[in-house]
Amino acid sequence: MPTRSFVVPFTDITITPDSVKSGFISPALVTACRAVNVALFVSGNLRRDVEITVTQGSPDELKAITFLGASLRRVSPDERSISFFLMKADTKLSEMGSGSSIVMDNGIVVGKCTIEELLEGWSGRPLFVAARTRGEGHFDSQLKPDGVYIYDPAGVLSGRIVVHASSILRFKRTPERFILDVNRHFDVSSV
Repeated sequence: MPTRSFVVPFTDITITPDSVKSGFISPALVTACRAVNVALFVSGNLRRDVEITVTQGSPDELKAITFLGASLRRVSPDERSISFFLMKADTKLSEMGSGSSIVMDNGIVVGKCTIEELLEGWSGRPLFVAARTRGEGHFDSQLKPDGVYIYDPAGVLSGRIVVHASSILRFKRTPERFILDVNRHFDVSSV
């Protein structure tokens, strides 16, 4: 079964133990949690054919946290659970050197890399970018179930990845809406 990958980059996600415990989390962390929820969870189940990567930093120094639907364990769809696991992943990342990665016991993969190294991991897969650029495209039958779908309205990665894109997709107001529309496209086409 092909794996559909989503990528949502941030320049920074503020994650502190106190904020996660209290439930008063930063807007960027709320967005990251919602993106993970929409990408992976559906009607009390988990999309095993989907993965989502949340990145922080610049294209030359990315911290990547990847939730793999196929191997994810003990993560619930609520914001508190997802923010807790993002915090644990962020703590692991602070202990790691550049170019390294590990798989946490819950199936989440964390690593430090450059955008070029991230792109290399997707070599041979179609790359779709939703970015604020001229010539924005549309959702259509061109979407591929094994595609990599990057939502980058702030342009954190776009300048470096647009040249590799198979297609520029229509920009959505939030990453959650973008991910929902892509997942819905494949849900409807598989019926």
